[in-house]
Amino acid sequence: LFRSAWTMWETDTLPRGSAKHLNKCGLLLVPSKWGCDCFRANGVTVPSEVVPLGYDPEVFCPRPAGGGPDLCTFGTAGALDEGGLRKNVQRVIDLFVRAFPNNPGVRLKVKITPRSPMVRTHGDPRVEVVHTSMAPAALADWYRSLTCYVNASYGEGFGLHLLEAMGCGVPLI
Repeated sequence: LFRSAWTMWETDTLPRGSAKHLNKCGLLLVPSKWGCDCFRANGVTVPSEVVPLGYDPEVFCPRPAGGGPDLCTFGTAGALDEGGLRKNVQRVIDLFVRAFPNNPGVRLKVKITPRSPMVRTHGDPRVEVVHTSMAPAALADWYRSLTCYVNASYGEGFGLHLLEAMGCGVPLI
């Protein structure tokens, strides 16, 4: 029986006992060289290969020229359930409200998954929260509705949101 695992981790220190379990595999697949090096430095000795995450360029493609939002629209996203607070979505909201307290010319779109705890919008009507799953085409449209994507996560195993936003031609902060 040959076992393989496809996994990732967001920091340079694995949880206690992780290496022991991962070393039971015949092969470890991770989405980045940094991740591969991190697992190795934490005692994972089984062979490992880098298999990057990807996106569908037919779906996550730039909007037509001149097709951007009318107002300056920032966006951020993340699954906040099961330890997803590291995505730091609430901090993006807090900083948006602080940076643009009375500016009607900007808005913030926040995308969280259905199981995520609700974020605080501070009663600011310029902060729009989408609390649902989206099919890839709808998610690509959401990215294309942004002026830029804001990432404030504490750590990323890969950063698929960043890759998808860039695929849609949306700059990152």
